[in-house]
Amino acid sequence: MPAPLAGLHHITAVTGMAQSSIDFYAGILGLRMVKATVNLDDPTTHHLYFGDAKGSPGTLLTVFAWPRSLPGQTGRGTASPVLFATRPEAISFWRSRLSELGYTPVCTHRFGDPVIRFQAHDLLSLGIVPSTDGTTTPWIPAQPFESHNVLRGLHSITLPTPDIDATTAFFTDVFGWSVVAEHKGMRRLQAPTQRSLQSPRTPPGCYVDLSRRVPPNNGYNGPGVVHHVAFRVSDADAQRAWREYLLSEGLEVSPVRDRVYFKSIYFRSPTHTAGILFEIATDGPGFTVDEPYETLGATLRLPDQVDSHRLADTLPALDRTVLSNPPAPNAGVNPPTA
Repeated sequence: MPAPLAGLHHITAVTGMAQSSIDFYAGILGLRMVKATVNLDDPTTHHLYFGDAKGSPGTLLTVFAWPRSLPGQTGRGTASPVLFATRPEAISFWRSRLSELGYTPVCTHRFGDPVIRFQAHDLLSLGIVPSTDGTTTPWIPAQPFESHNVLRGLHSITLPTPDIDATTAFFTDVFGWSVVAEHKGMRRLQAPTQRSLQSPRTPPGCYVDLSRRVPPNNGYNGPGVVHHVAFRVSDADAQRAWREYLLSEGLEVSPVRDRVYFKSIYFRSPTHTAGILFEIATDGPGFTVDEPYETLGATLRLPDQVDSHRLADTLPALDRTVLSNPPAPNAGVNPPTA
């Protein structure tokens, strides 16, 4: 059995216009855009990465920009909502900020904790949860952001599953996670933590929530929908061990794919993953392999395996100046087209 998966690596969603995502995630939510590149499976579209100052695993929300796509639909086989963590004292700041900017936050509770629920510019379902966990390197942009009110990384992702016991067993028996809470049709799973004197708090992205409330309709990809959920391993050797093990368990697993900043494998199962596409990604080499830490995300990075001359004429320009005019809600949603 391979070593347990250490938590979430990143969550990737589909959006419409790339620029609207920069304005929202960097401008409204204050995340750092640590990389602007292209989707290696469709190099004519942008792939943007947002996270903490370093782009640490467990802090990353990434988006595929599909500017000509119809809006997606959440449902069976899709994950929602994505929850971010912030310090407990920052909850009132976020409630006020989202309200003032027209994002209509809804205050609710989950497992006894308050949750601020809202929708992104493209209607992706998001939330903010108070947490004292998270060994991140916070990115602190301009006012009104300060060290005590910035987002500290991912908190959790929710997986609607038709067989919550089977999915739980996959996480506990295969991934090595633990059940830590259960309430009103939901079950929280936690990745194994590795506390130390240097890092006494758990890393970000340690939770997955399973929900018995499964939508009646099938979901499909498009702006506003999570495309896949990625879990982290330390290195390529650990990833290869996971691939061999999953294959031995009868799952169909992709070959290892080089994503420049990490390596990836992908798999999906109606039972084990609730039909949601899972990825296992390596922690490294990280986002400084092709640009220095000080200027992460400042220029479009085109990997060697794509035709940079052809793409230069097809990719829309991106404005990284954040933010004089915050985007209105639904600004990144494309109207239906024939």
